[in-house]
Amino acid sequence: MKITRALISVSDKTGVLGLARALSSMNIELLSTGKTAQYLRENGISTTDVSKYTGFPEILDGRVKTLHPLLLGAILADPDLPSHQEHISEHKIKPIQLVVVNLYPFEKVIADPESSQDDSIENIDIGGVTLLRASAKNFKNCVCLSDINDYESFASALKTNKGEVDIAMSYELARKAFIRTSAYDLAIEQYFGRSVPEDFPEIKSITTRKLMDLRYGENPHQKAAVYVFPGKNDFTSVVNSKILHGKQLSYNNILDLDSALSVVRDLSEPACCIVKHTNPCGAAIANTVNEAFCFARDCDRKSSYGGIVAFNRFVDKSTAESMIEKGNFFEAILAPYFDDEALQILTTSKRWSENLRLLECGRISPNSVRTHQHIRSISSGLLIQAYDDVDLDSFKVVNGLLDENQERDLKFAWHVAKYMSSNAICIARNGATIGLCAGQTNRIDSLKFAIKRAPEDLNGAVLASDGFFPFDDSIRYAVKHGIKCIIQPSGSVNDNAVIEAAKECNVKLVFTNIRHFKH
Repeated sequence: MKITRALISVSDKTGVLGLARALSSMNIELLSTGKTAQYLRENGISTTDVSKYTGFPEILDGRVKTLHPLLLGAILADPDLPSHQEHISEHKIKPIQLVVVNLYPFEKVIADPESSQDDSIENIDIGGVTLLRASAKNFKNCVCLSDINDYESFASALKTNKGEVDIAMSYELARKAFIRTSAYDLAIEQYFGRSVPEDFPEIKSITTRKLMDLRYGENPHQKAAVYVFPGKNDFTSVVNSKILHGKQLSYNNILDLDSALSVVRDLSEPACCIVKHTNPCGAAIANTVNEAFCFARDCDRKSSYGGIVAFNRFVDKSTAESMIEKGNFFEAILAPYFDDEALQILTTSKRWSENLRLLECGRISPNSVRTHQHIRSISSGLLIQAYDDVDLDSFKVVNGLLDENQERDLKFAWHVAKYMSSNAICIARNGATIGLCAGQTNRIDSLKFAIKRAPEDLNGAVLASDGFFPFDDSIRYAVKHGIKCIIQPSGSVNDNAVIEAAKECNVKLVFTNIRHFKH
């Protein structure tokens, strides 16, 4: 189509001068709304005010300025339809072939905690959305520009094609406009939903923004990308972290980093977690970050090789030196930050710095709040649930008395088990895991493998199970191998038999009354 007339009405003026000058140089007539028209004229670009063009002033403090038949008719008219030609001729409507619109910054306004409800509502764009939808609908005869990042390439293509636009380009720009208006409407819907929150509405709308393409997915033959939820989100996360060093993250890296960060994020003491295939293979709390790392690594040195590491405190020189010792190798390390000496050591290690990614997540705030539910895809649908953010506030000791160290270790082991695939068993001692097993199809096998991976001497060790023991065999097996303190949810029809076995075997038994299945 040939562009002869354009309507420009933009909230964000970025890049619009260059576009308007390019259009004017091709003798394209410009129409603009009040503030946009003023801005163009102040910068030497000739334009006609929409109010002068329509013969009707902007009213209601700018709420009504582009909702007029002379504009919408000019945008929606199809010259191939005789009835449309008859109408535009009868009403002296001059077709518009280009609409340049970006919307009021509603998302930005509602993200500001200082914004009032009146501020938010006033930034709900009506006319702009209508213009975009109208021009996108009639893409065969009218081009719409809704993204300032498209201005330069569009102007260049228009100049190359001597004022004409290819239909394929117009179609793509229309698609982008509908994506924009859809996301905009969803932001408004979610804003209004704040006052009457509904966890699982009849229709669930979800919008995301692509953060980056990934090299591939779980396997090289699978394409992948990572998306983020829009709006302000200060929750400490992988997608909000800054990559300081190393090549692009992979799909699997991101999953493992998310798992490792989840373990350390809510721990108050210096903590480290090493993850392999989304499951912890070592975790620890200690007096220093270096101690926490060494304890976590020593839980399972074989599995930790090539793993993903997360800390809840900054990484210092001594920790970095421990990490590059012979026998260690890690794919990625995430921490609130790295001091200069640590960064120098980790980025210049000759053995494996080329393959190491370093991520800085910033200060981990215990008061940060997740802004979205946990969403997983299944064939032809989604599963949505609240995050498992419940931690151990209270528990019931059903056999024995706990000392201070046992209570600390039980709570720590229970916390780590929460982030392991069920069926999960975590054996810990002195604030560090020493035997882990996850993902088995029965609990007794998980218990056996966890004990097999632990040191022979389990004196002083505690054991956590993410789900209840259905039979007393697990209690007896654990005690046989030296475990003297166990924490588990309870809820089995055989709870009484489990309690009796604990009493008979003289093992301390704690019931949490909540479980932590993770599939």
